[in-house]
Amino acid sequence: MEVDSVKEMFGRSIDQYGVKYTRYIGDGDSATYKGLLNLNPYDVQVEKLECYLHVKKRMGTRCRNLKKQTKGLGGRSKNTVKLTDKLINKLQKYYGLAITRHQDNVDEMYKEIWATLYHLSSTDKSPNHKNCPAGENSCSYRRAEANGMDVSKFKHDYLPLDNDVTKALEPIYTDLSSRELLERCKGRNTQNNNESYNGLLWHFAPKHLHNGMNTIKLANFLAVSIFNDGFYSILKMLQVMDVIIGPIAKEYAIQRDDSRINQAELRHEASSKEGRTARRQALASQQALFEEEEGPLYGPGIAD
Repeated sequence: MEVDSVKEMFGRSIDQYGVKYTRYIGDGDSATYKGLLNLNPYDVQVEKLECYLHVKKRMGTRCRNLKKQTKGLGGRSKNTVKLTDKLINKLQKYYGLAITRHQDNVDEMYKEIWATLYHLSSTDKSPNHKNCPAGENSCSYRRAEANGMDVSKFKHDYLPLDNDVTKALEPIYTDLSSRELLERCKGRNTQNNNESYNGLLWHFAPKHLHNGMNTIKLANFLAVSIFNDGFYSILKMLQVMDVIIGPIAKEYAIQRDDSRINQAELRHEASSKEGRTARRQALASQQALFEEEEGPLYGPGIAD
């Protein structure tokens, strides 16, 4: 469905709007880009950019799959760190930060991505902080080095990664730090607008439940209207249907629109960071439950 939709949009762009879409932000589904290349709608090749948030999610997904498929990587250890959920969230977080902090420099992206793995696997006998950034974001080892301390006597204040975990993670880091992928991540592009619309659509027609065509169409009409014009657009629909709109309905629509604006502003404040983190973790747990029941719902190349 996604492939056909994108091909239709690109195929009609010149006839209907007189424009060529030379770039598009993808979500990792290779089938869509392959379909565009086969269509070849213009005399120039369409360039695919990556939504860095989807790329960031790949790190977490691949680590969780690795933990699930390989015995001995999870659990607990007194002297080393195993592949726990807490560690996976940390790896995903710092992978995303490496991309956003160096959105115009692939070499620095690559360096900081590997810095995470090297840093966490360092020991007192075998420190490996060569990729750790200097300056404000530097680690304690690099700060000690900058202050002239004898780093041969440096003591790490954290447990290192288990050797088996480190070796198992290296192929994932190699794949997700390829220059081809990082080049497509330049610019810090996201599909946030699309995801915001999708979330509104799924509010009316949840994606984990079967819905008929009429339900999908109705949910789409409502989602587009509310996304673009707010809940006040619902009152306009009722007016066209000759439904008498009272002051309470009008007040409710205004209240809902104001609430959406206030929520958007709160998400930019530091005070809401912990709440956002908790919501993301809850949604991730819910998604894992859906996938366990009916298989993967999303993934790069899933439509191949």
